[in-house]
Amino acid sequence: MFNTHKKTPSFVHIVGLLSFSGGNFHHLFTQSQHYRRTYNAILGHLKKQLEFARHSQEWKAASSLKKNEPQRAEQFQQLKIKFGLTQANAQVYGKQLRNNRDFKRYTNSAVLQKVAVRAFSAIEKVMYGKAKRVRFKSASEKMSFEGRQNSTGIRFLCVDSIEKILYGRKYKGESHAGYLVEVNGVYLKPQLDLE
Repeated sequence: MFNTHKKTPSFVHIVGLLSFSGGNFHHLFTQSQHYRRTYNAILGHLKKQLEFARHSQEWKAASSLKKNEPQRAEQFQQLKIKFGLTQANAQVYGKQLRNNRDFKRYTNSAVLQKVAVRAFSAIEKVMYGKAKRVRFKSASEKMSFEGRQNSTGIRFLCVDSIEKILYGRKYKGESHAGYLVEVNGVYLKPQLDLE
């Protein structure tokens, strides 16, 4: 019943990003905008489904039951499945959005699943009366996103040889230790403000 998996210690370190070599900052910005747009689309879809569900006669009948009756919880569970108000359906809708060529180029499926879970949890709060409304993310708002594993999404790498990663293992020239940012298999060399 209980989760016996021990969490590994983790930390967050904020580093100032000045720029990327080759002007690849655009790629990173575009990716974050695609995740924001996907979040808003999933949230809008779930909000519409919740409105349809609340206006249905079945939902009103389930709401009229007393809170301590076991039938009430069963009926609401069936209605949530019927109207697509589940975490799995939010992820399926996100997957359908990702089939767009532009989204597929800039988004990662594991990160997109996590974005769908975040949108579903926002709707879930409204569904259970813990929030009055959902808030969409505007283009000027910063939005963090993460994958389900450490190997997905954007990875910050501290490497012994930047050149061997960028140019392959057969690189025989002088190598330098440093930092790289990996975004969907593309390595970017950042200029950092480490002060």
